[in-house]
Amino acid sequence: MEKKKITARQPADVLGFVPHTLGFMPSSSVVLLSLAGGRLGATLRLDLPENGESCQLDLFAETAADYLRSDAEADSSLLILYTEQAWRTPDRPPHANLVAALGRSLADVGLPVRSGWTVGTTHWRELYCTDTSCCPLPGRPVSQIRDSALNAELVYNGSTYAASAAEAAAEPAPATSRRDHPVAGASQAESADEPSADAAFPAPDPPAALQAEADQLAEGLAGSWTSPSVFLSTLRRWEDALTANQAGSMTAQAQAFLLASLTENAVRDAIAIFACSGLENAFLWARAAGLLTEPDPRTAGEAEAEPLPETGDSVAARDLSKILVGDSPRAPDWERVDATAQLLEQLHAVGAGHARAAAGTLHAWIEWARGRGSHAHQRAEACLRERPGYRLAELVRELAASGMLPMWARRRETAWPGRRHLAA
Repeated sequence: MEKKKITARQPADVLGFVPHTLGFMPSSSVVLLSLAGGRLGATLRLDLPENGESCQLDLFAETAADYLRSDAEADSSLLILYTEQAWRTPDRPPHANLVAALGRSLADVGLPVRSGWTVGTTHWRELYCTDTSCCPLPGRPVSQIRDSALNAELVYNGSTYAASAAEAAAEPAPATSRRDHPVAGASQAESADEPSADAAFPAPDPPAALQAEADQLAEGLAGSWTSPSVFLSTLRRWEDALTANQAGSMTAQAQAFLLASLTENAVRDAIAIFACSGLENAFLWARAAGLLTEPDPRTAGEAEAEPLPETGDSVAARDLSKILVGDSPRAPDWERVDATAQLLEQLHAVGAGHARAAAGTLHAWIEWARGRGSHAHQRAEACLRERPGYRLAELVRELAASGMLPMWARRRETAWPGRRHLAA
């Protein structure tokens, strides 16, 4: 698809662009946008900090500035506060201490704030204007943002966004690829929102025959999943499923096998590596991490029939674990990640119990890997409501809530390209 260039001519245009690029309307948030010669670049969204102490605000601001400066081409920034806090005194904006801290930190990293705004539920206002004759209190109606020329153009070109992060997380994330949807801009990065009580993913009654087959497979292969030959064969079944799912030819038998495999934590954890870095690396990682056992006598013949992947660098194989916590500057294979997310979403829809929780939590982790922390948080919360105490979901929720971004999400050239093909 050819990249569509759009132009933001007024503040309302910039404010209209933000929810389109995030996929939802922010609330109680700080949004920073990098600028390079007047061109919008990275979009960073973070929850407003709860702690108003000076040292905590300075740390928050330094972290945000450090993330934004990953856009190497940027030379300045824009600052937007989404808050319900009323603006009563012209020279004292809401969250004034935070605004000051962000201004200092952004200037220190060479990204001085060029302009800023506050956006509430009913009004928006220039952040640095103290003249009520041109910037009256409480501000201009938010309808001006919805009616802006840029928002109209984005809607005309088919772009939409959810009313909240919770609503966005409940929607299926469309598969994308850098090849098909080039993005002129930088990463879409944002941290977790507070969970919404309505952000649930209701568990449908799984097809009885499918669930029975998955349970039978899980029981029959219990204790064998980590046998090297079985583990490799399982990853091959996942590889085949990616292709079949994209072609719309996934069978119930294949779904049952994948669901059964997710009951083994070693397979479940390897799927994150599998999604980002491929089948062979997932196998080598599992072996280097000590997750694989001695060959099962029941599968000895299979082990002899198929040579297993080998590596001369066990340290590099173990280092693939860094992918799990985003401690790698290398970009994941985004087309593969998106295909795996689609597959996991389908498995989550038809699964039950441990397998459903595993599929949902892996999908949550992929959202975090994409830089969509609020989506990850909401999905992890939904998994925990269905299966309280599920440890992996707790870890993904903590990862998203921390506001930490994967290293690859901090740079335009390695970040998830997203579903947006329009750029300002």
